[in-house]
Formats: sequence, structure tokens, C-alpha cells
Amino acid sequence: MLELTQDRKKLIQSYGTLFCTDAFDHIVGISGAIEEITNRPATDYLGRDIRDFLANHFNSQSKKILDTVREIKYQEIANKVLELRDGEEVYILHLSQVNNHIHWEWELNTISKSAIFHMHDIAHVLESSQKSLWHKLSENILQIVGFDRVYVCQIHENNSSEVIAEHVEDPSKSLLNCRFSADFFQQEDLDNYLATSYRYVPDLFAPLVSFHELEEEQVSVKTSHLYTLPVLHADFARSLGAKSIIAFPLIANGRLWGILMAHSFTKRTIDLTKRQLCQLLCIYAAKKQESNIKNNLLEFQEDIHDALLKLRTDLMAESDIFTTLVNHLGKIQQIVQAGGIAICVADQVHVSGVAPSKQQIYQIEHLIRSIKDKPLFMDSNFRLRYADMIEGDLNFAGIMALRLGKESEIKIMWFRQEEIDLVYQTTPLRQYLYMEEHGVEDTIYTHETWQRMVLDTAKSWDTNDLYFAQHLRNLLHDTMLAKSEEKDRINQKLISLNNELEMLTFTLSHDLKNPLSVVKLSSQMLTRKLTNNDHKRWIDMLLGGVDDIENMLNSMLSVGKNKVYLFENADIPMTQMIEKIVSHSTLVHNCFHTEITYGDLLPIWGERNLLHQVFQNIIGNAIKYSKNQPTPKLHINSYTLESKTVYEIQDNGIGIPKSELENIFHVFKRSSNVGKIAGTGVGLALVRRILDRLQATIQLHSSEGIGTKVILSFNTKLP
Repeated sequence: MLELTQDRKKLIQSYGTLFCTDAFDHIVGISGAIEEITNRPATDYLGRDIRDFLANHFNSQSKKILDTVREIKYQEIANKVLELRDGEEVYILHLSQVNNHIHWEWELNTISKSAIFHMHDIAHVLESSQKSLWHKLSENILQIVGFDRVYVCQIHENNSSEVIAEHVEDPSKSLLNCRFSADFFQQEDLDNYLATSYRYVPDLFAPLVSFHELEEEQVSVKTSHLYTLPVLHADFARSLGAKSIIAFPLIANGRLWGILMAHSFTKRTIDLTKRQLCQLLCIYAAKKQESNIKNNLLEFQEDIHDALLKLRTDLMAESDIFTTLVNHLGKIQQIVQAGGIAICVADQVHVSGVAPSKQQIYQIEHLIRSIKDKPLFMDSNFRLRYADMIEGDLNFAGIMALRLGKESEIKIMWFRQEEIDLVYQTTPLRQYLYMEEHGVEDTIYTHETWQRMVLDTAKSWDTNDLYFAQHLRNLLHDTMLAKSEEKDRINQKLISLNNELEMLTFTLSHDLKNPLSVVKLSSQMLTRKLTNNDHKRWIDMLLGGVDDIENMLNSMLSVGKNKVYLFENADIPMTQMIEKIVSHSTLVHNCFHTEITYGDLLPIWGERNLLHQVFQNIIGNAIKYSKNQPTPKLHINSYTLESKTVYEIQDNGIGIPKSELENIFHVFKRSSNVGKIAGTGVGLALVRRILDRLQATIQLHSSEGIGTKVILSFNTKLP
């Protein structure tokens, strides 16, 4: 005895009949609508050979039908539509294979007055611009089916949706620009539309019938055109006064991009030819939209590529990531159409447009990390969900946040403002059907749909926004990695160069000591024999210079031996050292007419040789770059300020352009106005490094053409 399924109740529409047969042509599933045709219970047919049914109703055409079924079984054809006659009735039979079953869909062939529609009308739709495509499609579908309203509902990636095009006979019933919450398209509803080429309900108030199947079978009926429309959508159509409905899925890029819906306010049928024509038009329009999407994406990607290429070039050229990102802030904000943006690198924050405060940004970043510890966060309802967790009022509704690097040292946040809108919401209800009004008495579960004002919600972030954020993150990650590798490479090169420099320093220091000893000994011998005071003064200066060179060479030898120059601080008297450096510098630069004045020259807590190098470079520069003035001037003074010994060296030389002061301490960096004055650009870089060793500081105050003041601050000896 064959057993019927008891645990799975399936309901389908009654305007047609559905048979399902197995590989042996036995009926394993059948809809209750067959009872209206044969006056026999549907369950009587289960387990029987389909040939018995064909012999009783379509005997003369059974061979043709079975031959077609065989072609489908052997995959020679995918499906087939046949027109069959049973007495006075003409039926349309749609044959197809679903899994291991053959589906037989029967319906009466309702011949209606054909709409005048030619191929140039199809071309008219296909040639429409992106802006008018869906309006033209709605208009032409309305002409074909003769319904009262046709509209296109676009489904966004978060399952919210909106009516983007419509053609309606009564403008007062327009749905254009209406929006629906994500609840309106559940995943099972999306699967419902994707399962077939269209959903057709000629009578929204007609009772459904059961689909009976054998217990051991797993028959899928979702692909049948007789399968029900999603309950919520049927309820919504009824609430708008619709009696008949047809819906076509619009599939683009492999996803349900939207639905074309047609409503009739009177009960109306659509013959198969018109349905197929509408189906064809919708497929063509969806393909056109798919092409539009790809073209738009290509343009978007080209725009992104250009922007990211410029950003990468600047990131690789500049050492400061924060400044570089700030310089590209406008483009980074504009690409995702955000109302505001914030860029955070370590403790630096820069905002543009409508953005929260710095304190709120820190709180938001901490909150996002606790919600979703991933590099990318997107929420168009952020204020709605989390406003009470942030101090103060939030001036945005939606946020997209990107972070990368160790401890997330780089963070970029985009902000979108609130879009106040009316959105359709739904609530499940129980509805009673009465005989007088609906022709049947029943209780059905329905949904109430109403419009609600939505606040604290921004425009949804889409795939383009996601695409850009991911590519920006990859770019920043790759650039940081490349800069890190470049830094390692440079460090290795510096180590090698330092080793070579140490060897060179040792060699020079060692090899120069002997010639210097000869110069010193010869000078001492000359001193004993010379009687002219002027000559003796020159020899004394020569001996002083030799002593300075010997001291520096000894320091260099110490560095070479110990890798790190070890020194001990002491109170160093500066008067004699400074006067000696001034005298030597005026001689070297042939600038004897320099007007030199001194204030207090206080002792400095430091190391003699290092201090000598510092003041020799600074005083030498002051004299060298002032020598071409009509009256060169140099003033040196010192004082104590907040436990610091401060020295000021003021000249009236060529000065340094303000725009170049920041980089003047870089190695080989010279100001642009030095002209033909000799120099290497190493002196100030060396001064900065020596002062770092002495835990001292240097400041430059300079005006081009007026002069330069150098301020040196040294720690005083601890008591």
C-alpha cells in the first residue's frame, strides 16, 4: 500500500494542475486541482503510470507527449510547451525536469485579445538610457498585460528596497519612490522569485489547493509557476486593492537585482504568450542593466585606480603618512559620497566635513572594536543603535570605518548624515474571509503593511564603497610594508657604510698623526728661531690648529675603537674656546672686518671636543654667510633660564627662507639662497646629532636677507 506524506503540507495555486513523475513515468506528486477536471480524488493517481491518465484524456496525442518527455530526460531539450485538446477544452502543457522528476504543468489556454506589440517596441526598451530603461519597460509591460499598475522595485544589498520606476493608470495610487524595510524581502522570498521565470496569480483571493506526494519522494514544487507568491507580497498587493498580480525577477550579475510587479484592480488573466513576451522583455532589460552596472563599475574602478595611484606615489615619496593622507582627504571622501571623514594616525586626528569631535572619534573607535574586531566596519544605522553609548550628540547617522597596522595606528572613518524617509513596515495578522465578500469562508494569516517615519538612518553602504575601502586598505598595507622593507634595506646599507666609515676613520686618524707630529715639531722649532712677533703669532695660530686637529683625531680614534663615543661631562669654560674659534673662522673665511661683540660667556656642562665641534660649525657658518654684507656683525651671548644654560649666536647674514627651516638639519641640505658660497650641508646635521648626545637642543630663528639667530640650550650640572 502506497503511503501519502503526512508531515509536509504543500499548497499551490488552483488555476492549473501540477503532476510530477519519476524516472519510470509513475506519478509521485499531484495537485488537488485535478479533482475539478476528472471528478476523482487526486490521491487516486499517486503511484500510477502517467500513460493511464494520458489514455483517458489525450490518447491521440500521448505519443507526442511521451516523446517530448523522453527528449527532456535525455537532456536533448531543457523544456517544452505543448498545446493539447481534451474534448472542447484546449490546454497548455509545460514540461520540464526538476532534479529527478518531470514536472507537468497544465492550464487552460485562455485566449485574450492580443496587444499590438512589435519587435521595434523591444528595441525601444533596449535602446533606453540608464535613466529611462525601467520606466520604458514598465510602460510596455502595462500595454501587453493590460493591468492597472506596473512598477520596478530595486532590492539593495541589505534587502531594503524601493520603487524606482512605475507606470500607473491612476496617478493617485502611485508607489513611485516608496521604500520598504529589509523585512519586506526575506531570504526565502528572494529564493521564491529566483526559482522560476515569473510568479503569476490570476486571482489573489482564490483558495489554494494541496499538493499530494508519496511519502518516500522529495518533490520540489518551488520551480513551478503554480507555486504561491510570497505571503507578505500577496497581502501587500491585496491591501492596495489588487485582484490579480504577476511578478518577474530581474537578475543581474547573478543576484536578484529587483522585481517587476504588475497589479490589476479587477480579476484578469494573462495568456501564456503574453507572459512569455513579458518574460523576454524583462530578461533583456536585466541584461541591459547588468551591462550598465559593469560599465558604471568600470568607470568607478578607473576613478579609484587613478586616485589610489596618486596616493601611492605620494606615500612612497613622503615620509609622513598622516600629512599625505590629509592632502588626499577630499578625494577619499568624495569617492564614497560621505558627508564627513576623519583620518587618525597614531595620536594625530584630522577631520573634514560633518564629523564628530575628536573625543567622540576615540569612543567610536573603541566601541567598534568591541562590536566587531575586524579591519572594516559598515553600519548605516549606527546612531540608531549606539547613540546612547557615545557622549554628546552625534551629527551623523551612518559610518564606515577602516583600520590597519599594528595596534590599528591608521584609522579612516567616513560619515553619512541622516536621511529622513517613509518606509513600509510589516506586521503579521489574522484575516477572516467571508462568503458574501470573497466567495469563501476561511481564516488566513496575513500581514499588515504601513508606512513609518525612519530616523537616525543614512544611505546604505554598497559594494562600490566596500570595493574602495578594501582597495584603500590593501594599498596602505602594501605601502607600509614596502616602506618598512626599504627602511630595513637602508639600515643594512647604513650599517655597511658605518663599518667602512669606521675603518676609514681609524685609518685616517692613525695615518694623519705622523704628518701632524712633523708639522707640530717643525713649527715649534721655527718658533725658537723667529724673532718677529707677527711671524711668531702666525706660528702660534698654526700650532693651535694642529692641537685642535689632534684632539679631534683622538676622539675619532676613540669612536673607532669603542663603536660608541664614551665621554664624561664637565664644566667647560667657554670664553677662550669661543674667542679662539672666532679668530680661526675670520682667518679661514678672510673676514677680518666682521664686527664681533660678546655678552656673558657662561661655562657649559658638557664635553670639550663635542662642544668645540658645535660652536665651530655654528660660528663658522655665521661668519661665512655674513662676509658679503657691507658690515658683517656677530653677537654671542649666554644666560641661565629654568636650569638651562642658553647660548645665542646672532648674525646679519643671508638668512634662511622660512619654508626651508624645517628641513635644514637634514644631511646635505642647504638653503636655496646660498649661491656660490662653499659648503657641504653636513655641518648642521652634525651639530644636531652632537647636541642629541649631549641632551641639548637647538632652535633657529631666521629671516631671509636679515640674518639668523641660533639658540642652544644645555642642561646645567645637577647639584
